[in-house]
Amino acid sequence: MPYQLYNNIGKEFGYGTTKASGYNFTANSSSYGTNSIGSILIYLAIIAIMLVVILFLIHYTLYPIFSLQPGDPGLITIPGFTDNQAFWKPTNTITTFLDLSDTATRVQTNTYNYSFSLDIAIQNPYVSVTNGYSVIFSRGGTVNTSPEPNASIKGSISNYNVAIALAPGNTDLIISVLNSDGNPDNILIPNVPVQTPFRIGVVIMSTVFEAYLNGKLVSTRKLTSGATGNYTGPFHPPVGTVAQSVRVGNLLVWNRIASPGNIRYAKPPLMAPIDKDVGSGGSCLSLDSLQNSFSSAVTSATSSLNNLSNTANNMATSATATLGSTATTASSAIAGLSL
Repeated sequence: MPYQLYNNIGKEFGYGTTKASGYNFTANSSSYGTNSIGSILIYLAIIAIMLVVILFLIHYTLYPIFSLQPGDPGLITIPGFTDNQAFWKPTNTITTFLDLSDTATRVQTNTYNYSFSLDIAIQNPYVSVTNGYSVIFSRGGTVNTSPEPNASIKGSISNYNVAIALAPGNTDLIISVLNSDGNPDNILIPNVPVQTPFRIGVVIMSTVFEAYLNGKLVSTRKLTSGATGNYTGPFHPPVGTVAQSVRVGNLLVWNRIASPGNIRYAKPPLMAPIDKDVGSGGSCLSLDSLQNSFSSAVTSATSSLNNLSNTANNMATSATATLGSTATTASSAIAGLSL
């Protein structure tokens, strides 16, 4: 009976059997509010997606918006897209690194269309003086420890894809690529910094290659035969006496043609100098060597002055004796005339 009365009351107020209480009305209002918020979020998501699509269209057609790689142009830097590989992490001591296979560097069997950069610190370019080039880095190749005098870089290393070496007896750096004829095409970087780290970048394409020093383009060289040679192999760090006088680190490899910006702003940054790297760069001799050279020059000059002084004294004594003898002879002659 109370149930019937409740229904009658509901009908009396015009709610009917489906709208019998205020509770049902409140629940419908909350559901409406939730649906409204969900609709707003959906609209916002659609707008965001449309904006992203528009930005990407602008990025790839009109103006770069996103910077995905270090050095790429763009207003918005998006991390996590760097595609170079980093090897040979530098330490605070002289470290001997292991060879790296093509597979480890993702280069596979590519002889071109890849790029790399390498940090180098030359402590003393004259420690490993030989008849030939001092090979610092190479991809593939066999180093010849007894090259012929005045031979090309092929006399120091053969069957390589790319090699970096110090020229004999100076601080000129050679970057060499073997072409399809098996002959070297070289880029010369004269008087590279000594006793301070610097970064060499190399981009190898099918018919040309480029060399960079500290992110700045040094030269672009066209291959004489028009194509690279079919030489591959592991990436080699310096070995033997060269490893004792040249330190390397931060080998960065791209399995593509890196842009100049990629080379210049590549991460990690240039390796820091260590105690072994004496001096602040640019000079071919250490401070101790300069002091020793200056001391030797002073000693030599002093010895020369002493020799000149002794010679002058001897000449003066001889001249005095000669004058005395001449005077005596003249006096004798005058005395004879008087008689």
